[in-house]
Amino acid sequence: MRHSVRAIILDEDDRILLCRFAIPDPAGTVVWAAPGGGIEPGETPLGALRREVREEVGLMIEADPPHVGPSP
Repeated sequence: MRHSVRAIILDEDDRILLCRFAIPDPAGTVVWAAPGGGIEPGETPLGALRREVREEVGLMIEADPPHVGPSP
C-alpha cells in the first residue's frame, strides 16, 4: 500500500477535472482519475499534491487548499 493524494479541481461551472490514463495491461484499458499520485519519502501530502498537479496538468497550487478525507 502506498500513501497518495488527489486533487478535486472545479472550474467556474463546477465541472471536475479528470485525467485520462492508458493502462497497458490489459491492452486498451483506460482509467479516468483526479490528478494526483504517490507521496514520495520525506514529502508532505501538500507538497506531493502541488508536485503532482504541476506535473500532470501544469497548474500551480499557491494557496493551501481545503482538505477532504482522512488526515495524514
